Amino acid sequence: MRLFEDNPLFCNLSNGHTGCMPEQKKKEKKKKAKGKKNVTKSAKTKELNLSQLKFVIEYVKNGGNTKQAAEVAKISPSQAYRLVKQDHIKDEIAFHKKQMVNEAVITQNWVLLQQKELYEKCVQPTPVLDKEGNETGLLIIEQPAVARGLLRDMGDFLGMYNHNIKVDSDTGIPFIAMFPTKEEIENGSK
Repeated sequence: MRLFEDNPLFCNLSNGHTGCMPEQKKKEKKKKAKGKKNVTKSAKTKELNLSQLKFVIEYVKNGGNTKQAAEVAKISPSQAYRLVKQDHIKDEIAFHKKQMVNEAVITQNWVLLQQKELYEKCVQPTPVLDKEGNETGLLIIEQPAVARGLLRDMGDFLGMYNHNIKVDSDTGIPFIAMFPTKEEIENGSK
């Protein structure tokens, strides 16, 4: 079964990882790499059998649901729970998670840019039409609540809303301090 050759998301062999490869493929890779310098050796991982390999792939894909991964790999849940405790399985899971992150290339900047694009789409004015489908000359923003939420999330991420929240010592009610107290000014703190 060609699980990884068809799916580069899970097994990029360019970095020398061979833990999930069948023995024949390992030998072929060693022959190719013999003449090359700076070829990284595989970490000392045991070779996985097909059901273990299916388990690891599904475990990573589903976000760590052991029971669901066991069903896909057609192994018992108790066997699956034992598997996730084994070091060579942990190594494979860690490797494949890293591969997913490297392939996905999702960064904070990317998320922020996506939020910005969504915000811009949400605030695009749409013409108001009458019953016949003619424009009335009025414009409406169809998703202002979504736009406000995205703007708030971006502002929070960028630290734009660092309010100085204090609690009133007499009432115990929290409030936003707009100005520093006399004691804070005297002590030179905010």
